[in-house]
Amino acid sequence: AEFSSAACSVSAKTHRFAPKGRKTKIHAADGQSDQQQLPLRRVKRFLDDGLSPDRIALIGPAAKERGSLADVDRIGSIPLTTSVADWRAGAGVLVTTARKFKGLEADAVVMYDLGALGAAFSEADLYVALTRAVYWLELVVTDSDMRARLRAAVDEGDLA
Repeated sequence: AEFSSAACSVSAKTHRFAPKGRKTKIHAADGQSDQQQLPLRRVKRFLDDGLSPDRIALIGPAAKERGSLADVDRIGSIPLTTSVADWRAGAGVLVTTARKFKGLEADAVVMYDLGALGAAFSEADLYVALTRAVYWLELVVTDSDMRARLRAAVDEGDLA
C-alpha cells in the first residue's frame, strides 16, 4: 500500500496493525526477448515455490493478444488463461489488464509490458494494477522514466 501510494502520488492510509508486505521487485526489460521472458520466469518461480495457478496473475497494460505474451500459451505445463472463471477454477495463470482485474486480487502479481503512461494506460490504471497483489508484486518495466519513478517509490516505502 505504501509503495502504491508513493508510485502514484496518492495519499492512502494503512491500518496500523496491517502486516508489512514484501518489497516490490522491479525488473528492467531491455528488449523484446526480456519483455517476454522476464515475466514468464517470475511466474515460473512462483509456481516452483508451490503457488497454485489460481493465486497468480499477470497484469499488462493491454489485452494478452496485443502484448508481449500474445504467442505464449503456457509456462511449462501450466496454461495461461484470459478467463477469470477458468483462473478461479485453477485451470491456469490469469493474463489480464488492470481494468479487467479491478476489484480482484491475487497473492502474486507480475506486471509486464509496463512502459510510459498515456491514454491507453493511465495513472489510475497503474494504481489499480499495483494494488491487486496481496503478498508479492513484481514489475517488468520497459520505460526508463517509469523504472526510475517506481524505484524511487520502492526506496520511499523502505523509509516509511
